[in-house]
Amino acid sequence: MRTAFLVSGCLIVAGSLLVNVPLWLDRPAGAPLPGTPMTGQEPPSDIVLQAGVAPPRLPAFIEADGPVITEIPKSPGGSDITIGPDGQYLEGTPEYLSVAHYALGLLYSDGKHPNFAQDYEAAYAWFLRAAQAEHAGAQFALGTAYLAARGVEQDYAEAHRWYRAAADRGVASAQLNLGVLYAEGLGVRRDDGQALSWFRAAAERGDLEATVNVGVHYMLGRGVERDPSEAIRWYRRAAAKGYPRAFALLAIAYGGTADVERDPVLEYFWTLAADRGDWELAPGRLSDLAAALTADQLREAEQRYRACADAGWSAC
Repeated sequence: MRTAFLVSGCLIVAGSLLVNVPLWLDRPAGAPLPGTPMTGQEPPSDIVLQAGVAPPRLPAFIEADGPVITEIPKSPGGSDITIGPDGQYLEGTPEYLSVAHYALGLLYSDGKHPNFAQDYEAAYAWFLRAAQAEHAGAQFALGTAYLAARGVEQDYAEAHRWYRAAADRGVASAQLNLGVLYAEGLGVRRDDGQALSWFRAAAERGDLEATVNVGVHYMLGRGVERDPSEAIRWYRRAAAKGYPRAFALLAIAYGGTADVERDPVLEYFWTLAADRGDWELAPGRLSDLAAALTADQLREAEQRYRACADAGWSAC
């Protein structure tokens, strides 16, 4: 679940140009990267990442609807990935090092493995090595490091650069965050058309936050002619997957806008869905809406909610 804040109708997941190369990236040959044990410390054992098993997850604030990669890939020979304490991939071919480096970045970013205390500078260093080898997941992680100032100074322009690299490789989360940067003019000139284009690209890859952001652009007429009916279609697309923010936006839409006739039953229904999906629109709003309905209307809305909650939201 992402922690985020609302800016002009779009959720931003967090915000970061590399002005000065950190000294530890220009370290002497043989010197350890941050996070590796120094002389006198007990060295960590080799880390084995099992093929087909989900990797350590990135911190919640930078996650999309799932990890950047859904499982640790196998080595070219089909074996698990074994990483030594110096970060070297111990099995397979040299070009597979980027996977090991990305995995190390995840380990340091996550901080839950007993041998890898959370260390954002170390995570950044390993992500950078993998990203420079064109690993898409690491490029996304670097963009977020710059966006959220994790292990490096915040720099929106550099965040844009790395998100664009990952987005061009089809990473939906990077496409979503590129849309936010364009929508808010962070590191780039504000461009609602570009924002909508990237939101749409991410939505087509299944990103639900991007899906509702496309709807927001249609509802507000940002980068496209205003079309509330099309906005509602995009909201419903995300609602069909059970996405609470889509429920909330549908409740607002059916509460009456300039081009959408108010429907008190649907307004209550979607407000109820949002509220029970931990997306409360406003304290007391649900009870106020209920008080304005007749007994039959209230029964209709609640029966519909129970049917959708029990059978899934795809038909609702």
